[in-house]
Amino acid sequence: MEEKSYSPKRTGMRMSGTKHLSKSRQGCLICKRRHIKCDEQGPPCANCRVRNLECKYRKPKTLENTDSTNEPLSNLESKAVTGSRRLELELFHQWSTDTYRSLVFQGDDESVWRELIPHTALDFDFLLHIIFSISALHISSMSTSPRSQKYQLVALEYQNLAITAFRDRDTLSSFNTSQSLCAFSLLNLLLAVAFSIYLDQSTGHASILENLTVLFGLLQGTTSIISSGRTALLNGPLGNFVRQSSHMQADDLNLKTKQLFSQLRDLRDEEYTTATASANSGPNATQIYENTSQAIDKLEICFGLRFGNKMVMCLRWFATLDAEFVNRIRDMDPLPLLIAMHWAILLSDIGKEKWWARTSGKALVEEISGILVPQKQQWLPIISAVRSEVGLPP
Repeated sequence: MEEKSYSPKRTGMRMSGTKHLSKSRQGCLICKRRHIKCDEQGPPCANCRVRNLECKYRKPKTLENTDSTNEPLSNLESKAVTGSRRLELELFHQWSTDTYRSLVFQGDDESVWRELIPHTALDFDFLLHIIFSISALHISSMSTSPRSQKYQLVALEYQNLAITAFRDRDTLSSFNTSQSLCAFSLLNLLLAVAFSIYLDQSTGHASILENLTVLFGLLQGTTSIISSGRTALLNGPLGNFVRQSSHMQADDLNLKTKQLFSQLRDLRDEEYTTATASANSGPNATQIYENTSQAIDKLEICFGLRFGNKMVMCLRWFATLDAEFVNRIRDMDPLPLLIAMHWAILLSDIGKEKWWARTSGKALVEEISGILVPQKQQWLPIISAVRSEVGLPP
C-alpha cells in the first residue's frame, strides 16, 4: 500500500527562490570542493567527521555579522535548527503517528516501531537522533519549498548527531545494546537510500552507491555486538529483522529471475578463469571467487523473498556482505557493481510501497549503468534486462 501523502523532497539548502540570500564563505575546504553545505562547526565539521576526512579551513572563523535576524533559514547554523524542544516534539509526534508505518512490513512489526524502538531510543542518543532524522526527511518529502528544504537540513544535521553519538557509544554487549544497534543499522540503511532521492540536487550530496559504502564502513564492528545477543534478538520483537532465511526452493524464482542469476554465475566463472590464467593472479583470486559467490547466493535468497511480508530481509542484503566485496564496489569493480545492480530490482519493489525508496531502484540502476556500459559492452544484454525490470529503457 502506498504511503499516504499530504501536500506537495538531498541537504545544505540552496534556495533559488529566496530573496536576499547571503552565501556563507566560512565553510571548510573539503565541503567547498564537494559543493555541499558545511555546518561550519569544525574543524572537524560534521560532514568530514562522518567520512573521517581531514577538515581544514581557509582562515579562522570570526564572530562578525552574527546577527541572523534577517538571515534565510537555509543559512542558519545547526544550533538554531536542531535541539529545539518544539522541533523535537514535532519530530517525535511525526514518528509515532505516521513515519513508523513505513518500517512495518507485517502486522506484528507495528508495535515494534511505534512503541518499542522509540522507548529504547530514550536510552541511546544515536537511535533517538536517527529517528528524528527520518521523521524530518519524511516531513520534507510531503512538503513544498522552503519548508521541504528546512526539514532536509534538519534531517542531515540529526543524522550527523546520530553518527557522532554512535561513535562515542558504550560498547557493552547487553540485549538492549544489541537491540538498539540492530534498529540503528536498519534505519541507517533506510536513510542511505532515502537521502539519495530526497536531498536537493544542488547540494552535490552523495549518490546511493556512495551512501551505502560509507554506511557499511560506519557499521562495521557492530556485527559482533549484535551477534552476542543474537539468541535473545531472534526470540524477541526484532526477530523478523535479524532472522536469516535460507529455505528457498528453486520454484520460488520465476524463469526470468533464474536466467538473470544463471548469467551472473557464468560471468563470475569467466572472471575467475581470466584471473587465474594471469601470471599476477596471486592467492586472492579464490577468495574473490568465494566472496562473489556468497554475495550472489544471498541475493538469490532475497529474490525468493521478493514479495510479501519478508521483503525487509531484501533490504539487509547490503549489510550482510563481506567487507572485501564492498571494497570492490567502492573501487568500481564491474562484476560486484553488476550484482549490486540486480539488488536495485528489490529496491524498486520496496519503492512501490515505501516513501523512502520511491525511485531508488531506478536511480541506482541508472548510476551503475553509466559506469558499466562504457567498460563492458559485452554485458549490454544483462544490463538491459535489469533496466527493464525497474521500468527503464534498454
